[in-house]
Amino acid sequence: MARRLFRDSTRHPIEREEAPVHEIRPRFAPIVACAVLAPSLLAQGPYATRTILLEGDPLQGGDSGVVEEFGLYNLTRSGEILLYTAQRNDPGTGTSEVVLWRYGVDGAFQAVVRESDIAPGTQAPFGRFGSGVMANDGSVLFNTSDGSFFIPRNGVPETLALTGGGVPEVPGETFSRFDSALNAGADAAFFLGRLVSSSPNVDSTNARGIWRRNAGGTPTLFARAGDLAPGAGGTRFGGGFDVDGLPFFLAVNNVGRGAFVAELRNGINDPTSDQGLWSVDADGSLQLITRRGDEAPGAPRQQIVRFDQPVTNTRGDALLGVTYTSSNALVVLSDGALTTHVRSGDVLPGTDGLPLTSVNSFASAFNDAGQIAFTGRIANGDQVVYITDDTAATLVARSGTPAPGAGGDTYEFISDSFALNNRGDYAFLAALAGADVSSNNALGLFAYDSAMGETVLLLRTGDLFDVDDAPDSEDLRVIDTLEIDIFRKGNSGDGASISDDDYLVTRIGFTDGTSGLFRVQIPTPGALALFAATGLGVGRRRRRRHA
Repeated sequence: MARRLFRDSTRHPIEREEAPVHEIRPRFAPIVACAVLAPSLLAQGPYATRTILLEGDPLQGGDSGVVEEFGLYNLTRSGEILLYTAQRNDPGTGTSEVVLWRYGVDGAFQAVVRESDIAPGTQAPFGRFGSGVMANDGSVLFNTSDGSFFIPRNGVPETLALTGGGVPEVPGETFSRFDSALNAGADAAFFLGRLVSSSPNVDSTNARGIWRRNAGGTPTLFARAGDLAPGAGGTRFGGGFDVDGLPFFLAVNNVGRGAFVAELRNGINDPTSDQGLWSVDADGSLQLITRRGDEAPGAPRQQIVRFDQPVTNTRGDALLGVTYTSSNALVVLSDGALTTHVRSGDVLPGTDGLPLTSVNSFASAFNDAGQIAFTGRIANGDQVVYITDDTAATLVARSGTPAPGAGGDTYEFISDSFALNNRGDYAFLAALAGADVSSNNALGLFAYDSAMGETVLLLRTGDLFDVDDAPDSEDLRVIDTLEIDIFRKGNSGDGASISDDDYLVTRIGFTDGTSGLFRVQIPTPGALALFAATGLGVGRRRRRRHA
């Protein structure tokens, strides 16, 4: 279900000062063998890490050119990564090669497509990469400045639509650009396109639409602004298919089942707006569930004011945030029924009886087991993080309380950068407070193990980090920034920053100005028990913090 970015004016500012020199001490005696983690991952930190790429270095097993820029598109539930790099093969030239890569769980890079490759059905290169996403089946959907394209796993690229080309099921019109991409698999790949507005039949009310790639490869129209909205009594889809500037409020599983949120207008030129929520069937048909102004489920005498972006799990159930007249909630859409899961005013464990004053739908997640993770605030202003299901709510973190592994420092602000996998394990970033905390060491990356019910500190700014995976050498750098990407494309194939095998992907910036992409192995319950019983660990370094 749903995940979205939390806007909070009290977000902790992580400013940087010059980092001091860090003392290096061995953490544990060398480990001869470990049955829990692959030997190639026995690297730095208290938990196993692997360097995916480093800015300024060539890709390991990829092209020989130096990486000048990189970006992460998404991580699938199985642990595969879709990313791009800009690499300069000849330092003397002013050009670089931009490549879309699949990075496998085995640590190997596979080039998916290059911007300079010729797009199928054309005589021109693909063009500048825009949005893209890899599904759990390994297929890739991506948009460029010149078109929308689909590549099955181990297949050849397909051209779905081209800038200046014809528009499926809209005769006589042409595309002007392509925005968002949603890919849940070969039978459920969607793209958002814009039509050329200079056409006599196209204006701001009907210039955008969503098209779906079917199994045969031919796109069909899913929904278009200005068209009659199913079940909405003659009202039409609004002009944007967006809410708060987010252009894609569609969420589906691998067969195309899920939820869709869209704006509504009573007439082509009616400036008043409405909003509706539809269930999506595998054949693409839409069934209206509810709309703005309807009675709020589970909240007597309250009405629905607005819907936020939905997210699905593999079953096709959807989670989304909904604002009611005097509260806000997370709701679940399953088999056509809408139920409130949690809302402001509820009292959950660990809050000293204080009720929730807000539920943050921008920072919520949903997995295939039906677990929901979310952040919120309680009546005294504290932030809280919970993992819940139909029977229980578990408090993961609360601002003002001690952060595990942080030497007595407390959570000050819990970021909306987080990830939840299908095992119920949860990773998040948090700003810390304490007597020895400065801007050099104020941010920590934490992981909650649902089987053990424990939270551990994985990495912290100010720590020494070895970016060299080789067992007989090291390249120590001081962590300056930590990032977890949030993939809120809407479908279960997107995964998050953490795979079901407990691989966490994080971008780390260092005080020397370099940065890289890294994979961190969160310990399994068995590994945690082993460490606790024997005092052993997979890391080579004890990290020492300095204010």
